[in-house]
Amino acid sequence: MTTGGVTVVTATREPADRFVRSTYLGRSLSRFPAETLPKITVRASNGAGDSVALGLPEVYNAALAQAQDDEILLFVHDDVYLHDWFLPQRLMEALAHWDVVGIAGAANPDFRFPSWGLGFDENLRATDFPPDLIKSGVVNHHDYGVPAPYSFGPTPMRCELMDGLFLAARAGTLRAANISFDTQFRFHLYDIDFCRSCRAAGLTLGTWPIAITHESAGGYDTAMFQEAAERYLSKWPPAGVSG
Repeated sequence: MTTGGVTVVTATREPADRFVRSTYLGRSLSRFPAETLPKITVRASNGAGDSVALGLPEVYNAALAQAQDDEILLFVHDDVYLHDWFLPQRLMEALAHWDVVGIAGAANPDFRFPSWGLGFDENLRATDFPPDLIKSGVVNHHDYGVPAPYSFGPTPMRCELMDGLFLAARAGTLRAANISFDTQFRFHLYDIDFCRSCRAAGLTLGTWPIAITHESAGGYDTAMFQEAAERYLSKWPPAGVSG
C-alpha cells in the first residue's frame, strides 16, 4: 500500500469501516491501483458519537511529528475526490518546483482579508474575488461522476496563499523551517495561517495541475468562520494596523 514515500493525511466523522464507501476521499483512494496507492493516515470518527473532535491542525501535526524527513505528506479534506491515480508522481514533480504544493491559490492576495482570494466587507461577510486578483488552479465541485471543472486561472503558478482542501510538502522541509499548523484554528483559516507562516519562513508555494473534485464550496457565513477570522486578523493584522 505504499509508493513514492507519500502519505495521505485526513480526518473524518465517519467510522473507519465506512471511510471508503462514505467519503469522497475514501472512494477515490479505493480505486487506485495498488502500485500507486499512497499510505493513508485517517483520524476516523472525529467528533462523531462520543469521540473527541480534534481540529485539523492537531491531526496534521501528529502526522508531521511521526513522518520521515523525505516523506511527502498530503493534507487533504475527506470530501475531496482524487481523480489522478498517478498522484505520488505528480507530487514528486510538483515538489521539485515548490516547497509546498496546492490545487488553488492566488499570487497577489489582499492580506486584509481572511481568505486566499475572496474579499470581505466591514462585517466580515464574504463578497467576491477582487477584479485584479491573479488566481490559479482548477477544481471540480460537487459531482465527481460528471465533472464540470471550474478554472480559477493558469496552473502551475507560484502563489502567496493557497486553499487548504489539498496541501502537500515534505516533512523535512516543514521541520527545517520550524513550520507546523496553529491549533487555535481548528478548521477555518488554518490553511491561510499555514501559508503565511511558510512564506514568512522563506518557503515557496505553488499550484500544480492535479484533477480533484471538492464536494462542498466553503462555509464563510458561519459563526465558526467569523470567530476564526477574528483570530486570524488578530494574529496577522493588516499593514499599519496594530493587533
